[in-house]
Amino acid sequence: MNLRIQDLKPPPDDASHEEQLVGLVLRGVARGAAPPVGVVVRDEVVHLIDVRPAAAQKVAVGRLLAGLTRARFDDAPDRPQAVGVLGTFRLKQRPDDAGAPLVQVFLEWPDCSWWHWRALLDADGEVVQDTVTVQSARDGDPLPKGLGRWWSTARRHNLQLHLRRQAPAPPPLSSTLVN
Repeated sequence: MNLRIQDLKPPPDDASHEEQLVGLVLRGVARGAAPPVGVVVRDEVVHLIDVRPAAAQKVAVGRLLAGLTRARFDDAPDRPQAVGVLGTFRLKQRPDDAGAPLVQVFLEWPDCSWWHWRALLDADGEVVQDTVTVQSARDGDPLPKGLGRWWSTARRHNLQLHLRRQAPAPPPLSSTLVN
């Protein structure tokens, strides 16, 4: 399966990954483009992974995220520090419900602690400020339904992924010769 991966530099020392990712998703919402992506936090890089190809191939996104907790990257020897999701989703009360547009950032660490930021979007796709919530395992909040437990799932099912970058495509040859 081919997955698109975008690399980000880690946040500066005075900022957290949480702040970096919330800022990123808010900028995406402002541009009208904040698709759901998986997040893999590593020592030297933060990977953003488009999860839509996996979902299109009937791979459960939760299973993919569980595999990412133990993923080996050819060009990065270190293991993930955190795994999560960010982007625009639908908040559904029932399976047949169309749901309200929701933007969120969720991170989970190897000890299964987690952090979650979310907000509803209005009809114009803008964040409704009084709906912004931040919850975490550290504060004793309940785990949001459908999120997390990826590290324990990977351990329980011995899931592993090996990701390698494709070699860049050679530039197209010109049909005319230049002297």
